[in-house]
Amino acid sequence: MLGSKKSVAKRKATAKHPKQKGTIGEGIVILQLLEAGIPVFQEFGDLSRVDLIALIRNKPIKIQVKTTTSKNGVAILNLRKITLNPKYNYTYKMDDVDVFALVVEDKRQVFYLRAEQALQNRGTLTIRLEPTKNNQRSLVKYGEAYTLSRLLRD
Repeated sequence: MLGSKKSVAKRKATAKHPKQKGTIGEGIVILQLLEAGIPVFQEFGDLSRVDLIALIRNKPIKIQVKTTTSKNGVAILNLRKITLNPKYNYTYKMDDVDVFALVVEDKRQVFYLRAEQALQNRGTLTIRLEPTKNNQRSLVKYGEAYTLSRLLRD
């Protein structure tokens, strides 16, 4: 039966293809940018390091969208592109993009990190979505520091 609870539950448990997950993430970022009145342009062909270009204060900003799910109160931004064919694996460099948009799919949150800040880390960057259990604040990157309004302000 199409509308049965069993079929709905089964669909929710099915893992998404990485391309589908990425497309959903891009859609969330596009919606957020458009709602903020920011013109946004999509890449055609999926062959570059840039997913979107946004015009912020009339300046083109190259955006790479990364979609993830949270685990244990954190979200991880992977600064490497890992593919099934290792020949196409890639570690992002400073001139590839201006901003990484990290979409936490299960929380429907987006965090915007400037490339120069994100790429100071090796391979991954951890964003904390919930307070630490020991209340540590030093050297912890909290999500509230990486909102769209903060990106537009700075």
